[in-house]
Amino acid sequence: MNDLDFDALEPIELPVKYKGKNYVLREATGEASVAYRNARLDCTQYNESGEISSIRGLASIEPLLVSLCLFKVNPAGSVEPVTVEELSSWPARVQDKLFAKAKLISGMSETDTDLDNLAKALRCPNSPVTIEELQAWAKTLDSSHSDFKDWISLYESPEQAKNSQSSMTIGSS
Repeated sequence: MNDLDFDALEPIELPVKYKGKNYVLREATGEASVAYRNARLDCTQYNESGEISSIRGLASIEPLLVSLCLFKVNPAGSVEPVTVEELSSWPARVQDKLFAKAKLISGMSETDTDLDNLAKALRCPNSPVTIEELQAWAKTLDSSHSDFKDWISLYESPEQAKNSQSSMTIGSS
């Protein structure tokens, strides 16, 4: 089987019901994927060194992706896109589930990128949370969070890095 043969590829669609109305959640098109990823990058602020200094408005891009993938099914069977404005009145738990499904069916797993961005943000001098605090909190998590616990254990704060470098220098003299 050739995994690059897309002749019979149909977009993934999931039926959705909300308040008695029918919707369909579709796999993101290339255009929708680009719009979502660009909006995600627009939320990231960089300092003079090119490092991430803050992330602002990231939550507002979740309804954007959902709106690009969610369509209301009319009685005649035609579909129309659901707007961000319409989604804003839906409960957060509904939006969160739709967002997670939209990312999943669209192949937009960004876990590693998000975690790396988190580490960079935590290293910033004005970060409200330190890597040490996050590492201490991670130790309290149960085994279902083992991926995150393993990930955070690999990162060092600037202070930890300085201490480990001076230890290595002392040990090598």
